[in-house]
Amino acid sequence: MFKINKSRKLTKKRTLFLNKYKILKNFIPILKWLPNYKKKNFYYDFFAGINVGILLVPQGMAYALIAGLPPIYGLYAALTPQIVYAILGTSRQLAVGPVAIDSLIVASGLGIISVSSPEQYILMAISLAFIVGSFQIIMALFKFSFIAIFLSKPIINGFVSALAIIIGFSQLKHLLGISLSKTSLIQNILIDIYNNINQINLPTLYLGLSSILIILLVKKYRPKFPIYFTILILGTFFSYVFNLSEKGIAVVENIPKGLPEFNLPLLNYDVFIDLFKIAITLAILGYIHAISIAKKLEEKHNYYKIDPNQELLALGMSNIIGSFFQSYPVSGGLSRSAVNDESGAKSGISAIISASIVAVIIIFFTSYLYHLPKTILSSIIIVAVINLIDYKFPKKLFLNFKDEFFLLIITFFTTIFFGIIEGIILGLFISFVIIPLRLNKPGLSINYKIKYLLNSRSIVSMSKKKIKKSNVLILELKGQLFFGNLNYLKSFIDKQNINNSFFKTLILDIEKLYHIDNSGIESLYQIINTLKNKKIRIIISGFNKSKKGFKFEKNLIRSIKKKNIFVSIDKVLDQLNV
Repeated sequence: MFKINKSRKLTKKRTLFLNKYKILKNFIPILKWLPNYKKKNFYYDFFAGINVGILLVPQGMAYALIAGLPPIYGLYAALTPQIVYAILGTSRQLAVGPVAIDSLIVASGLGIISVSSPEQYILMAISLAFIVGSFQIIMALFKFSFIAIFLSKPIINGFVSALAIIIGFSQLKHLLGISLSKTSLIQNILIDIYNNINQINLPTLYLGLSSILIILLVKKYRPKFPIYFTILILGTFFSYVFNLSEKGIAVVENIPKGLPEFNLPLLNYDVFIDLFKIAITLAILGYIHAISIAKKLEEKHNYYKIDPNQELLALGMSNIIGSFFQSYPVSGGLSRSAVNDESGAKSGISAIISASIVAVIIIFFTSYLYHLPKTILSSIIIVAVINLIDYKFPKKLFLNFKDEFFLLIITFFTTIFFGIIEGIILGLFISFVIIPLRLNKPGLSINYKIKYLLNSRSIVSMSKKKIKKSNVLILELKGQLFFGNLNYLKSFIDKQNINNSFFKTLILDIEKLYHIDNSGIESLYQIINTLKNKKIRIIISGFNKSKKGFKFEKNLIRSIKKKNIFVSIDKVLDQLNV
């Protein structure tokens, strides 16, 4: 009897332990995939980590300059947050660290606060990382990951393009070798340059322009060559050999050696109030930036799923723990994530490897970077942000979606001429206003309209039409398909288990769909291509060229094929029932 009771107690303890471990795995995703990690994947993770680490060193130092910080703080931001994200993040390829956009927001936000010394500026930047992370944790706890749906692609495109131009102009002080005031407004930067035009240092300008030209040429003809790291090493070598600092070319000078020490960030009521507005902005934008990259990478891989709320938690913890080791705010980096993916990264091990590369540089090699010209770092930044400006997307909107084009333009020019925070707030406000106005349900409150639109029932349902063939599924799309409810459509389709081998045909009846925006068109294009790759025939019914509210692009029609487009569901059923 005693043995039976003891056995039951052990079984209960084991069950309790397994339940706790299961809950823990939901919060710490590395516990899910690490036990099943395949040894052969280490080869890919190792070399991907090295490639990202080599790219991260010059980028981190350059982005720290954008933030108005000494270059070493860019390396600190590339260290601890990467390891934390590798443990807590759900994306296997997202590379977390310092990014140009967040760095500029840090500089513009801290630039308007009264800071007494460079040391206090650094402390404020580190405290900002803690506050940003705290907001992201709160957003995760209250499941505020949905906030991303209110930032449509036109808003993000206009905002990012404006920031890229501001970042490029802000680096002209290092490229020209002149002093400029800390500002993120283009008109003020141009006035400063005009007032200091006689002080331009020509050797600095020639070196910077030469670096830009070399980087552009190498990226065009040898895109996989680590040109950023190479130009950093060569620039430092020539600066040392020819003593370029004596010719008035500014160098980074002393870079502290050794890993960052553990320190609690500066936190008090006054600091929190000063940093509140910029921290909220960074918390939301940093998340949106990271989740958009993570979702793009997820589409290329079928062995894991992105959890938006867990991503918020992972980013928040990366910022909080990073602030204890002198990091300023971080997010997902587009170029580094692309390199990580293209290099074959399979898991977060690659992030740990790239953090190790940064650690080795900090411990052993920072003293050799004393002679690195700042104009070299500026040239790296300028080339990097050129790729952030999307010229084709505004043209596409102007031709097909004029309301979204004007949303992009308003966000762009507000950010350029009035401020970064003002640009994103105005874009969000217009989104909140436009969404309910498009709903053809008069007499309802704005709050109800938004809740209705952000629900799968408002856009998609199973059709009541009957068909003889059981392997055909009919979905009825209705209302408006826009950037805010795309995820509901995708999740609804996923729940129907269309991917299994039973279904051969999917009919999308769009007769009651009265509006579709650019994001809706792109999402529909992705869904259709994904299902076509699984040998599922896609048919569109209820198509009407004269219908106002949306346009079907040529690429979408070409993907579906004209033979699969019908004016009514009845004509489709007549053909399929034959």
